[in-house]
Amino acid sequence: SFLLYDDDGKSFNYRKGDWMGLRMSWKDSRRMLTLHLAEGSKMLPTLHRNIEVRLNETTRQVEFTGKPVEIHL
Repeated sequence: SFLLYDDDGKSFNYRKGDWMGLRMSWKDSRRMLTLHLAEGSKMLPTLHRNIEVRLNETTRQVEFTGKPVEIHL
């Protein structure tokens, strides 16, 4: 698993809860990547992220809006 951290990069507003954590978890046996919003974080503007996931020759495009997403590769 991995946590992608995002904030405005300018202020200390992350201390007030203005940050986004995107938790990524891989299940090798199912070849599935799960994306979900990390506990304690929230979506920052823009309220969606376009994500490209690549594994070997396989590429998937997903839009992450804060709800859990499962990507089968």
